Amino acid sequence: VHHIESLLNDFKQKVNSNSGAFNNSILDEIKYGVYSVSTDFVQLFYVNPAILKLTEYSKEDFISNPKILHEIVHPEDLQVFKNAQKEFFEQGSYTLDLRIITKTNKIKWIHSKEILIKNNLGQAIRIDGMFRDVSKKKKIIENELKNDDDLLLHQEVLFKLSCLSSDFTFENKQQILLREAAKVLNAEWLGIW
Repeated sequence: VHHIESLLNDFKQKVNSNSGAFNNSILDEIKYGVYSVSTDFVQLFYVNPAILKLTEYSKEDFISNPKILHEIVHPEDLQVFKNAQKEFFEQGSYTLDLRIITKTNKIKWIHSKEILIKNNLGQAIRIDGMFRDVSKKKKIIENELKNDDDLLLHQEVLFKLSCLSSDFTFENKQQILLREAAKVLNAEWLGIW
């Protein structure tokens, strides 16, 4: 029995000693940016290459200032981010889509998640986070919404045109159509039709 316990302990030690290298190799290869910082964002425990590529900041930048992770939030998304941060310590996690500004001033949309890690006593000891670039997805959604808006505007103009009496001449209908389209689209360029 003692021999089996000894073998199990040896196995556990080997697994534990290798797990850090194993986890780091996996984290170094994934496309998601992964980081681990102290709860006060003073000490950086880990940052993977994907986060460096995504933000364009170096590992040294993050080591010297782990708060970069929050300082890169786009000003227009800052209030939403601050609200999520307020609830973070109560709920223990948050998930949020927001924009960041990279080191070279590119704006990127990210899907961000942070989890509060606690010790056995329930005390917060670190924050583990990840984010991924969702800029392409946001652009596709934005284009689809714009197309939907354009379609609705066209349908509204066509509906108003169809409601016109047949007593109007083509020129009268065209003038009314342009005036209604300008109201709907709020566009001055319709005068070129």
